[in-house]
Formats: sequence, C-alpha cells, structure tokens
Amino acid sequence: MSSKTVTLKVNDVNIPLSFFVQTYFDRVMDGIIGSLENTGSAETLMLEGSNNSVALTVNGLPVAMNEFVRQIVRKTAEGMISSLRGIEKIDTFNISVVTGK
Repeated sequence: MSSKTVTLKVNDVNIPLSFFVQTYFDRVMDGIIGSLENTGSAETLMLEGSNNSVALTVNGLPVAMNEFVRQIVRKTAEGMISSLRGIEKIDTFNISVVTGK
C-alpha cells in the first residue's frame, strides 16, 4: 500500500485518512474494478458520486456500468465513507487512488 495514495473528499472537503482506512479503501476499490470487465490494472482510479449517481474512471478512461453495478458501487462507497468519524451527510464524494512510481 505504501506505493499508493488514497484521497477522499466529501462535500468538497478533504478528509484525512489513516493508513488503515487508505489501505481498506484501496483494496475495496481494487476488488470493484477487478470484478468489472475490461478494466485491467489501475494506475489511477477515480470514483465520483453525487445525486444518487456514480462515475468510475480507471487510468483516465470512463468505465461503463449498468444501473445495478452503479448502485452497488455507490452504496458500497457511501457505506465505507459513512463509517468514518465526523461524516454526517454525504451529498458528494470523490475517492482517488493513485499508484506511485
């Protein structure tokens, strides 16, 4: 995990993440993209959610998802985020995972 950087914004506010939380988010996001077709390995990953929608970008390319996949990915992300201390309401979120060189 030391070669990856995980960042989180909720409602346009940067949320500091411990090593455990960064590692957890990284592994969950890796599992999500690993279960999708045609995603390959991710050097960069961005998951953005707002207004009950979600968009996933891997290596700068958008990932097509049907409604079921969008909902399960969004609800998984919101579940992880809502478990963090100080998060009361999630209007928008942005999870970024970047592999270091």
